[in-house]
Amino acid sequence: MSKSPKELNEVKGTQGQKSQTTGPQNQRTFLEKHCDFFDPDGDGQIWPMDTFFGFWVLGFSLPICLFSVFAIHFAFSWPTQHWFPIPDLFWRINIDRIGKHGSDSGAYDHDGGFDKNAFDRMFTRNAKTHKDLLTGRELLGLMLQNKVIYDPFGWFGGAFEWLSVYLLFWPRDNMFRQEDIRGLYDGSTFYEIAREQKKKGRYTPPGWEDTVSGFRK
Repeated sequence: MSKSPKELNEVKGTQGQKSQTTGPQNQRTFLEKHCDFFDPDGDGQIWPMDTFFGFWVLGFSLPICLFSVFAIHFAFSWPTQHWFPIPDLFWRINIDRIGKHGSDSGAYDHDGGFDKNAFDRMFTRNAKTHKDLLTGRELLGLMLQNKVIYDPFGWFGGAFEWLSVYLLFWPRDNMFRQEDIRGLYDGSTFYEIAREQKKKGRYTPPGWEDTVSGFRK
């Protein structure tokens, strides 16, 4: 990758403008920033088509994009409705109502903030080859380590997320770097990967130009 997530954030800070969601980016939680990538128009709602194109600009294949729509919106649309338990017929996800699932790494706290200590423990407990790197096998071990008994929803969510991480990076050396994984939690890595995919000739859907360029109006 050409830039680290930290460098990308600096670029976004100089190029970007305030999102329409809830205000300045520095007031957004890490979880909200993670979701903002999939909300290109900044209206605070993620439509199924937003998820489809979000995975598309990240380089995923058509079948994975379709599967991701059903997996993510089936799980998160209903719980995030403002009129819960009334479901949304359009399967939209409201970012201001988003929460984390169980059997996770703990890097998100219950408010959607970033728990640096929990994130660092992911590597101190599992990184055996290098303190700042995880191998594919160590990543699998991390996923299994996070499983909570009687939490099938969390198991599926964790498995889907970490498999997506593996496919997203697909490192030739089978090493997953700490700074890249951290960038997934606030979404900054998404913008970098989408920009690299565009340079490789990946089609950019209408309305996604700013997101793929690293900033949104």
